[in-house]
Amino acid sequence: MYRTVVIQYTPKAKQMARRIEKEANRMEQEGFSLVSCAVTPSAKGILVFRRAPDALAAKEEEAAGEGLDAEEKEEDENESEDGEDEEDEEDEDGEGGE
Repeated sequence: MYRTVVIQYTPKAKQMARRIEKEANRMEQEGFSLVSCAVTPSAKGILVFRRAPDALAAKEEEAAGEGLDAEEKEEDENESEDGEDEEDEEDEDGEGGE
């Protein structure tokens, strides 16, 4: 899978480099790697990213697994919230008794 990103008008080279780097880092977090970069005469950048097929499959498996994990996390959060409330009450009782 390929994805193309256009960096809007950036006439200064250092600013263009920072924007390219920022976009490349963001896309890398999504599983894409930078394949090509071109700067147009109108001072725009065109970046082409590619995601490996195995990375795409892993991302889909992760997304499918998140459904079950989300329910488990919610249950854990509810249990921990109850525990936190009890600790808060103990702290308040301890402070009030001193």
